[in-house]
Amino acid sequence: MMGEVYFKVLYSIQNIHELFSIVCFTVLFLISFTVHRKIIPKGYFSLDEIAYMFDLKRFWTASNIRCFFIGAIIFLGYYQFDIKSKTVYYSALGLVSLIQVFPVIMKYQLYKFWEGTYRFKLFCANIFYVAVLFFMGFACLEFMIPAIQGEKGYIDTVYPSINFVLGIFLYIFPLFIQFSVQRNADFMNSVRINFLHTDTTIMLRNIDLMNRKNSLVIYYKAEIKKNAEFYKMDPELLKSVLLIEEFNRGSLIQSFIERLLINYFPEIVLKQDMSIGFGQVKISTASRLLNISEGKALEELANPIKNIEICARYIRLLINQYAKNQFRSSVYNDLYDYIAKNYIGAAKATMYNAVLYAAILRGRSKIEMEQRLQKEKDKKNKQVFVKA
Repeated sequence: MMGEVYFKVLYSIQNIHELFSIVCFTVLFLISFTVHRKIIPKGYFSLDEIAYMFDLKRFWTASNIRCFFIGAIIFLGYYQFDIKSKTVYYSALGLVSLIQVFPVIMKYQLYKFWEGTYRFKLFCANIFYVAVLFFMGFACLEFMIPAIQGEKGYIDTVYPSINFVLGIFLYIFPLFIQFSVQRNADFMNSVRINFLHTDTTIMLRNIDLMNRKNSLVIYYKAEIKKNAEFYKMDPELLKSVLLIEEFNRGSLIQSFIERLLINYFPEIVLKQDMSIGFGQVKISTASRLLNISEGKALEELANPIKNIEICARYIRLLINQYAKNQFRSSVYNDLYDYIAKNYIGAAKATMYNAVLYAAILRGRSKIEMEQRLQKEKDKKNKQVFVKA
């Protein structure tokens, strides 16, 4: 009964000023959680990549930065702006966790966690992330801040310093859990990845998950195979490009907005030279590739089947260009570097986005090759067993 009363008091918004404070702190938490994209551009975790939470190769990871900012913002609000209501901080952390976790769970259907171990692990990782946010807020508000003020805190003790030490321990405890989990679990067989460890692993994991059930691309397997054969390329290369572009394209809402602009505001789409459809090929690129007007190219790109064909045609052009480039070895490590650099329009192959794109294509190609070799090996073993 007592706990129920405490819960109601804690999560009751008293007035409009408190509601405004909750919104402000929610925005502040969100901004602080993404500021590391600028601080460490090669080590960031975007908002919807929270399932992969710890990289052993760095200290200032996204997890550590978030942990630092949670405490810093709570202390700033408590002492600098004199906001004492715990409801504000807990509510803001709850909203932040909802904004970050809900799109991931819905996009990859992690709510169907009973369908497999892999899905269950990612679902648990997201729920754990929510718990971490509240846990750290709890450590600050119930242990450290009362101890600094000389109050008894969550645990009634004569010595406030005990509460403060316990608060620090509780605050950093999730980091040790993350470290332990990541140290003993190799979810994506990171041994295959030679560089760009964090971001490549994240993208490979998400694309693999999309490829299983949640991608629109998988409904066009026949078209992908047909175009890959016609343009003489590995079907996995074409599918990988389409999956990466679908992932970058974002949610169904973004796809809907793209479709809305094409249907009702084509002049804006043409003026901006937007990238369209599954392959996210620019209108100007498709126009040059097909030798047609940009208006006609937009119509072609808006058709999913034609979009896949244009994407395959463009990749074939890049493969041919790479083969004819006599100086390629001094500029590019391999074909994947050339495709990545030109497909996304990077100024140099060494630019981060291009290197990451190439690493993903290279990683998926290696995984696919190993899977094919394993299937052939299993097939031979089965034939030998039958003959015996």
